[in-house]
Amino acid sequence: ALGVETLLVTNAAGGISPRLGVGDFMALKDHISLLPMNPLRGPVPKGATRFVDMTAAYDRGLLGLLRRAARDSRVRLREGVYLAVPGPSFETPAEIRAFRRLGADAVGMS
Repeated sequence: ALGVETLLVTNAAGGISPRLGVGDFMALKDHISLLPMNPLRGPVPKGATRFVDMTAAYDRGLLGLLRRAARDSRVRLREGVYLAVPGPSFETPAEIRAFRRLGADAVGMS
């Protein structure tokens, strides 16, 4: 509605995948939201739709540009699935095991 075509968001998250190390960069290929609220709840503006197709939420073309920029900058770029939780506490070991079984590579509160 505002005309935004591309949004780049960053945050710090905890790695779950053994492939991730401290300070690694991870590009999101998908996400799992365990947040209690959904930004699509509430009044639907005229002409808008309630349901957004999330099957391609992360643009492959932008991911390709990010891969190239990382390679050109000699920065190791990992790729994975981000899991969002409400926090504000860190996860328990049992939660981390469960999140990994769900397919998460990293977890955070953003």
